[in-house]
Amino acid sequence: MKYVLAADPGFNGCLCLYRPDPLDIVLFDMPVHHITINNKKKTRIDVYELARFIDSHAENISQAFVEAVGASPLMGTTSAFAFGEGFGLLKGVIAANFISMELIRPQIWKKHFGLSQDKDASRLKASCMFPAYASQWARAKDDGRSESLLIAVYGLSKTESVKCPSA
Repeated sequence: MKYVLAADPGFNGCLCLYRPDPLDIVLFDMPVHHITINNKKKTRIDVYELARFIDSHAENISQAFVEAVGASPLMGTTSAFAFGEGFGLLKGVIAANFISMELIRPQIWKKHFGLSQDKDASRLKASCMFPAYASQWARAKDDGRSESLLIAVYGLSKTESVKCPSA
């Protein structure tokens, strides 16, 4: 069976390659650069490293599920633009590899698992479902890892009748 690719976009996001049978989970933190512009530190997606990761696995990926995100009203215009740019780059790299892609709203996949916006709840849910991998998202800042995995599980459960591992 091929992998599905799932992505929690954003600078603290993650890409997940997930295959339920035999179980294999590969997590790749969103690659970023930290740069200085006008004496201000900025974060930007490393598009070349992102492309390198997806390109190197493309032939083993059957489908991609990307969280359909938007800018937050709390973001400034520059931050919102950079966030949207990263989201667009991610979709572009997936499309350039001719991988079928579905965008999934966070409210939909989180409702499926009975989750709120609490990132710790996502980490706990992933730990209960995949205890052997729990160390991969043990830190609070690793919530993108657990969320990308849950997006993969949700997306695959919608497209195939695969029984998801349980605690």
